[in-house]
Amino acid sequence: GETSEIVSLALGQCLPSLAESSKRFLEMGQLSQKKKADEHAEEHHTVATEMEILRTEFKEIIAHMVTASKSAKIGLLSSDLEKLGVFFGEAQCMNFLLPILISILNSSDSEEKLTVFHNISGICSVAGERCINYVLPCILPEIYGTSELVS
Repeated sequence: GETSEIVSLALGQCLPSLAESSKRFLEMGQLSQKKKADEHAEEHHTVATEMEILRTEFKEIIAHMVTASKSAKIGLLSSDLEKLGVFFGEAQCMNFLLPILISILNSSDSEEKLTVFHNISGICSVAGERCINYVLPCILPEIYGTSELVS
């Protein structure tokens, strides 16, 4: 109902901050583990391994949000995508986040497209200049009013 739509919208808007906080929490936990492991000569997961596990969890949440409801999708799209991009890093911005945004630009929902237009620069700033080859062909048809789908 309406309550679940509000919750979905709020979760989408908070997701980048949750990702950033979880990354900091992981880094602090790893520092603490490293100190203990150095003292006791125990093995521990590397920060990179733990970060990949964390990113996988967030990927699953995002994949669910963009398919679950319009409210969840709009909440996510209207959030701080740059912060989410920093969490995922350049490669996963290009391979995971950018394809999601491009698929939304191919949809017929003008509200979703407008939200992407307002916020795509956050992902592009993290993904770097290579993303322009993917983003520009999606944006130009919308600017000029052509309705062909971009693949």
